[in-house]
Amino acid sequence: MTQQFASLHAQFGWLARLLSGCDGVELTPETLRFKSGDGTTTTLRLSDLKTFPSVTHGFFGDALTLNVPQHGTLRVPFLPRRAADPFVEALTVLAAENLAREAEEALAVYERLAVKTYLRHSNEAELREAAAEVAKHFPSIRQHVQPHWNAFLFNRMAALQTLAPFNAKTFELLRKRYVEKRLATRQTFYDKVESNPLTEQQRLAVVRNDDVNLVLAAAGTGKTSVMVAKALDLIESGDAKPEDVLVLAFNKEAADELGERAQKRARQLGLSPKSVPHFATFHALGRRIVLESGHSVALSPYAEHPSMLNGWLDRFIKAYLAAGRLPIDKFARLAFSPVDPFSFSSEEEYQQYLSDNHFVTLRGTKVRGYQEVLIANWLIIHRIPFEYEPSYPLDLSNPEEQFDYRPDFYLTKANIYLEHFGIDRDGKTRHDIDAKAYNETMKKKRRLHARHGTTLIETYHYDWKEGKLEDRLAALMAEHGVETHPMTQDEVLEELQNAKLYSGILHEFLQCLLCIRREGFSLDDVKARLEARGLPEPMLYATFLMDLVEGYEKTLRDDDQIDYDDMINEAISAMESGQFRPRWTHILVDEFQDISDVRLDFLKTLIAKGPRPRFTAVGDDWQAIYRFAGGNLALTTDFAGAMGPHTLTKIETTYRYDQAIADVAGHFVMTNPAQYKKSVVSKLKHAGPSVVVLDNRLPEGDESDSKHDRPDDLAVCQNLIREIRSRDPEARIAIINRYNEPLKNLKYALQDPSLQFWTCHGSKGLEADYCLITGLHTGSNGFPSRKRAHALLEALLPAPGLYPDGEERRLFYVAMTRAKKTCYLIMDPKAPSSFVLELRDHPAVSWQSRRLAQESTPTQTCPSCHFGKLVERDGPYGRYLQCSRHPYCQYSQSLKKAVGKASTGRTSSVQRKSTGSASRSLTRVCEKCGRTMRIRKGPYGEFWGCDGFRDKVRPCRHTLKLRHR
Repeated sequence: MTQQFASLHAQFGWLARLLSGCDGVELTPETLRFKSGDGTTTTLRLSDLKTFPSVTHGFFGDALTLNVPQHGTLRVPFLPRRAADPFVEALTVLAAENLAREAEEALAVYERLAVKTYLRHSNEAELREAAAEVAKHFPSIRQHVQPHWNAFLFNRMAALQTLAPFNAKTFELLRKRYVEKRLATRQTFYDKVESNPLTEQQRLAVVRNDDVNLVLAAAGTGKTSVMVAKALDLIESGDAKPEDVLVLAFNKEAADELGERAQKRARQLGLSPKSVPHFATFHALGRRIVLESGHSVALSPYAEHPSMLNGWLDRFIKAYLAAGRLPIDKFARLAFSPVDPFSFSSEEEYQQYLSDNHFVTLRGTKVRGYQEVLIANWLIIHRIPFEYEPSYPLDLSNPEEQFDYRPDFYLTKANIYLEHFGIDRDGKTRHDIDAKAYNETMKKKRRLHARHGTTLIETYHYDWKEGKLEDRLAALMAEHGVETHPMTQDEVLEELQNAKLYSGILHEFLQCLLCIRREGFSLDDVKARLEARGLPEPMLYATFLMDLVEGYEKTLRDDDQIDYDDMINEAISAMESGQFRPRWTHILVDEFQDISDVRLDFLKTLIAKGPRPRFTAVGDDWQAIYRFAGGNLALTTDFAGAMGPHTLTKIETTYRYDQAIADVAGHFVMTNPAQYKKSVVSKLKHAGPSVVVLDNRLPEGDESDSKHDRPDDLAVCQNLIREIRSRDPEARIAIINRYNEPLKNLKYALQDPSLQFWTCHGSKGLEADYCLITGLHTGSNGFPSRKRAHALLEALLPAPGLYPDGEERRLFYVAMTRAKKTCYLIMDPKAPSSFVLELRDHPAVSWQSRRLAQESTPTQTCPSCHFGKLVERDGPYGRYLQCSRHPYCQYSQSLKKAVGKASTGRTSSVQRKSTGSASRSLTRVCEKCGRTMRIRKGPYGEFWGCDGFRDKVRPCRHTLKLRHR
């Protein structure tokens, strides 16, 4: 800076005093003073002077003009010329010094926020406010200040000026500059912190440290390495102390693994064990917060022992029912999920639902849908004997009555037929049903009963929808004099237990209890969710569920104990009330894709009540598979909506599996447009095919042995294991299945301790050289599974997303990416998984079966329901094709010289023989047993009858109304 000046004083002459009313002016480094003729003095402080003076030469002297904040433009006329130059020079020095201080302050803010650290979104406004104006005006002052500023300050300010205006583009440039510098200065650390040098993307994930950071790490790309490196980098560089860094995981095993990994890497870097940050689970951290807030943290045995919680639930429900707070029939109806048939958008979707969800009454009778099981159970509970779907026994020779008619129920003792019609009050039907034709059929059935004098009573879909189905049944029984003798509560419970349904109801209520506790729902929340699902009597069930929750919470309070949900919810309360103040400056969270709403609230509270911590979420939306535990994928896919502005880093380089697996699995999972797009690149190359689709039937040379042509995952696994070990003796081999039960069966049959057995869910985070994925078929226990959670629980869980089978697709992706060398997909070619069929045209997939190539084609889709697959069946009289969704789709077709006839009813395909009379030449396949059906004569005319009706060992008395003559 220039040297300080002494005070300057200028005395005005008589004419100047006369014209200006001022005796003189005095300038000091701090003030400008004007002395008036009456002896008063006006003082102006110059500490905020940031403009340079100008001089105008006149006949009576010079006029000095300058702009002083809070006083505006100030003009000093008639200044003696001998005084003007010193005044201008001095004021120039003052302005330059003031501007220098402002520049230093702006530069200090700039360096603090954007040079020495990664620029946070929350600091953008402060940086803009501090530097924008200074940088903006620098071009207009640079020639004035350059003689007065030192070169270092001038050059720094000139560099800052190039960043103006300070907008989003500028901020991204500053972040990029910081990252480049940090990568260079910390290169040695990033090379050594893990067993292999960090990849470029991993380094970016470590260095980027915004307010909020999202790191998307595809399977096998080293997210654990990123978390450990980021935590140790903060500490080793001095950016944070160990006690300032918090790392959270979802379970103890993951937290322990992260902690042990960090300790190991710290030792290798020569760091003290005390330099490792704190690793914890959400529950452990919550418990710590509750404890430090002075509250009890005694853990309830119900939280640790599921059997004890089940026992408590059993006692509560029985007491609740005994008190009459929930009618026993309304309790029993929850043995099956109350799903509205009108909610399905297509016949295929509804038929798939029926295929995957079988309905059995209290007495073991299979019925076709949820509302029919309600009716059947009501009749059983009220001791009204009935037959389900009997043949209508009277003459149907009238041309108008030529249809295959089986009433829904026949009340045997009362001699009454009961039909349950699927219409609403306006006569509308399911989306896939022709409402006009359906209503005409209803009228035809009514006319039939009227003609024959049989009694028909009717119930309707809208009875159930309005929560009045049981009431209507009671009214109909009373109207027709049908005696009812309701079972006692204990008798109904015994029936539920005998039918093995009671434990299922308990399980669903337990899951609802845990879900409500986990998310902190109120009565209004639960009721609104049940209403949104279209469930009948939402207030009745919402009240019961909340009574259940309150009863459980009262038990915890009486015992002065907490459970795992309390650890989170009470910790949030403690922070919000100020009983606990978070002190962490950096928070890292593992597996963020599985975050629930309440855990996100927990994290947000940690952030809001803490010292402005930086938050990093690490996860993979492609591996979000825990919706049933409350995981809400939308919190990741709409991360900006959940967490606000953030920095995104994708890690797409894998060292686990080769490029073929990366391409196949990635292409498959990215069909869901709601997920992030990633381009996974592998550094590995495996010799030979990496994704192989195999047939789970007998080898092709044995196909003629039709009696043994059955799905056999075990035999295929045994052959594969022998083949793998013959060429790779030390290989690690894992067998994966969607479900536990078939996996247990394989484990028991193989009896090989060197093999790994994983469910798809359990395989997450694991790997093997070779993975054998079994159970890839359609239908019950198929993959993808389309079994829905109970409607009550489904209403309480996070929304599943709009893309079909979204979570099942991610589960398949997880399973495929466990394999390091080869992933074998073992599929039933006669009922193939739709997931495997999607891979048919992928060039990296090897199909190692001629049968697969022939049979796993779109033409094998059922021509009747357009959803199931045609599966070969064996009957005593030959092989035939049947829809894999039988009995819910009745289509079948003989493999002899037959003409397939699609049917959505109970008819099968018809075949002609060359012998016998015209009427006797017609045969068909019995869909009940697979034997031949022939035209026979009875007292009411001809009908189709199964050849098995005389078989004493395996009789079949299936008949159908004759429709072809």
